[in-house]
Amino acid sequence: MGQMVFYAPTSDSLPPHALEQAYLAGVEAIPWRSCNRWSDGTLCLERSVSESGSLHILWLVPGHGQRVLSTCTLMERSEPYHLATELARGTLHRARTLVAESAAQQVAVPERIERWMAEAVAAFIEAATVPSAADGAAARSIARACDVIDAMCRDVLLERIRAVREASGPLSSLLAARLELDEPDDASGRYLHGVFQAVSLPCRWAQLQPTEDALVCDTLMTQISWCRARGLPVFAGPLLQLDAASLPAWVTAAVGNYERFEAAARQYAQAIVRRFRDSVDVWLCAGRLNLPGRTEFSEEQRLRLAVVMIEAVREGCGRSPVVISFDQPWAEYLAAVDHDLSPLHFADALVRAELGISGIALEMNLGYWPGGSLPRDVLSVSRQVDRWSLLGMPLLVFLSLPSRVEEDPQATADTAVTCRDRGVPAMPAMDQGLAVQIIPLLLAKPAVNAVVWSQWSDQRRHEFPHAGLLDPTGQAKPLLADLATIRRDLLS
Repeated sequence: MGQMVFYAPTSDSLPPHALEQAYLAGVEAIPWRSCNRWSDGTLCLERSVSESGSLHILWLVPGHGQRVLSTCTLMERSEPYHLATELARGTLHRARTLVAESAAQQVAVPERIERWMAEAVAAFIEAATVPSAADGAAARSIARACDVIDAMCRDVLLERIRAVREASGPLSSLLAARLELDEPDDASGRYLHGVFQAVSLPCRWAQLQPTEDALVCDTLMTQISWCRARGLPVFAGPLLQLDAASLPAWVTAAVGNYERFEAAARQYAQAIVRRFRDSVDVWLCAGRLNLPGRTEFSEEQRLRLAVVMIEAVREGCGRSPVVISFDQPWAEYLAAVDHDLSPLHFADALVRAELGISGIALEMNLGYWPGGSLPRDVLSVSRQVDRWSLLGMPLLVFLSLPSRVEEDPQATADTAVTCRDRGVPAMPAMDQGLAVQIIPLLLAKPAVNAVVWSQWSDQRRHEFPHAGLLDPTGQAKPLLADLATIRRDLLS
């Protein structure tokens, strides 16, 4: 058994639960399962392998709040690493790489960013060479490197995207919103038609087939008709998810019998696709099968389910693209459970099988835990999408961020918003304002065909706390106006 040990004499920068969420990952950024413990100012992560790797851990960064920071690749050794210094080294490396890449692409780097970079380097040198000053110097280096990363993503790269749009015309990707299965009222209809270019409609099995011998599709038909009348393309699905809200009660009784469950899922998918084959532009055949949900299906069985759903939809949909979606693309959950396949490896196995998949969808529910993804900066989101683009498939990104941190009684997901820091518990670690930086970067990526905001309203029952574009009273949140600006500036 291998272990990685870090000296961290103060825990002031560690948010609550940072210890249990910390993980080690290899060169592919796939977490190893580990047993984490804290003792006498030392953080120890034990795992079954002894390979070199990098530590990823939540950290409170002054001026930035919570975010996952990472070290550079470290070898195992008996002497503990100094945690803050190694996180400063890793963060500085990310910042310097981003600046160097931009300079190599003839992107001008503002003088203030170069100055901040020099300050981050000087502080890191102090942290690495003056042990008595290591904690304070490392904190300054981390904060300045984060300043560089944020400014590069917020200002420099966004300006480049706008320049490309001015020179080459609107971006070709789509901005979409996901609706619950209710007909939009007049206000929602105006927002949708004015801001978004497509609509995603969830097809929850529990709602569409509440009993084994009956399909109830009236609401879905109304939704689709509403979209078609306004010229909005329709993304329908996922047809299958293994969570409690998606599985009908009569199917839940069959989860102990895989063969029966598979047959029922195939028949249901075929029936829905046949009914709406001429009205749906993109089918999401299944989602989150990289996770067991409320079942005890093995990875092999969930791979089989993915194949079954792809085949069922492909057989009935004619020429409409077939997409499968994956949750928690950073795979943080692998640090606590035994799975052989990461989400990326799961997707790669399906792509290599040449089953007729037209694209891959990624769910990025940022700032939620568990059941979502830990707080990440904009650069981390961008790099993760770049990693998935290596599959050579068109990508759809389903995105959500919270606008508030307190408990949401209408939310159904078994998750909570991660708060910004101990001193400001009323602020989420990631808030919807960051979407103004994330979405343009995603829309500009060649592999991304669409960005879909995952939750329309907080007014009725919904999945993630405070992730809607409308608040509990039905009023538009500020993000909706920001999305309208993105649509006008980049896509129209």
